[in-house]
Formats: sequence, structure tokens, C-alpha cells
Amino acid sequence: MISLSISSSAEATLLFQIFLIGWICSWLVCYNGSDSNINAWGNNELISDVHFISLVLAASLSLVGLIPEYFPWSYSTSCFVLDTIDTIIRGDVPFFSHEILSLFLNIWTERSPRHVDLRFLSRGYLAELSTPLLNRWKRTHNKRDYVVVFVAFTLCRIVWIPVFVLEMYKSLGLDVICGAGVVFCILQLV
Repeated sequence: MISLSISSSAEATLLFQIFLIGWICSWLVCYNGSDSNINAWGNNELISDVHFISLVLAASLSLVGLIPEYFPWSYSTSCFVLDTIDTIIRGDVPFFSHEILSLFLNIWTERSPRHVDLRFLSRGYLAELSTPLLNRWKRTHNKRDYVVVFVAFTLCRIVWIPVFVLEMYKSLGLDVICGAGVVFCILQLV
């Protein structure tokens, strides 16, 4: 079955807008609740944890066919749009490059019916599974949490992303999305 791009769906567009409004509201609450600190949202581990735990859950539900692929896409893309704007406001150049590449991968991948039908968006979102563990280690700085985040990061980023990109290459050949996936793999090592 060949589908249209996700963003051409009225449901996906509405869901994207609802999620974006939610992310904007969370940004405003963080900003206003911190005496106008522009770093309040970008450095908020709770926001990060809620995003990544929810995204991995939505991606997992999409992979087993319980929800449509546009749900995790709408959720992720709306957050990356605001996160990109936030990095510009904060002048966070290193994280801006991560945001732009992630936003590019979200937008470009959803426009490829072959990638959507094989749920490569949700497969890619699983790489974020290590993020809440990283946030935990940032809070505790204890050795046990460091070992847990090191193992999780290695499995989710250093192992899973190349395996996932190779699977994409074998399924669909080399294209712009696969090439960007290779760049993303390399960035995990830097």
C-alpha cells in the first residue's frame, strides 16, 4: 500500500498543531516561571523526559500497529520545531545543528511513502530511549547511573542507529534520508 505524505492528512495536521500549541505553552510556562530565563525550557529535564518517554511509547505503539505513524511524527516534529526556535533564541549553536538535522529527518522522511509505510520514523525515534537515563545521570552524577546511561547510549545510539540505517539502506537503497542517517550516526560519535 502506498500512502500520501503524513502531513497531507487532516488528522496529522490537526494533531501537529495541538502538540505545537502544547509545546509553546510549556515554553511560556518555563520562561515566565523562571524570571524570564531563556534557558528555562531547553534545560528543563522534566520537559525532556516527558517528550522522550512519550515519543518512545508512541513509536512503539506505532511499530506494533496500534496507532498510525502520523501520531509519533506529529508529536516529535512539533517539539523539534519549537526546540529549533528555542536553540536560536538561546544561541546554542551545537544543539542547533542537532535540531536542524533531526527536523530535516522528520520532515523529509514523512514525505517518503516508502519510509512511512515501513515505519522508519518510529524506528528512528527509538534511538531516543537513552535520553531520560542521561537526564537522570545529570541529576545524580553517581557511578551506577553513569554506567546505565553509558550502556543505554551505546545500545541506542552507537549500535541501534547504524543497524537501523543499514536496514533502511537494504530496504530502500541509498537516498537523501539514508545519507542524513549516516551523518546522524557520525554525530553520535562526536
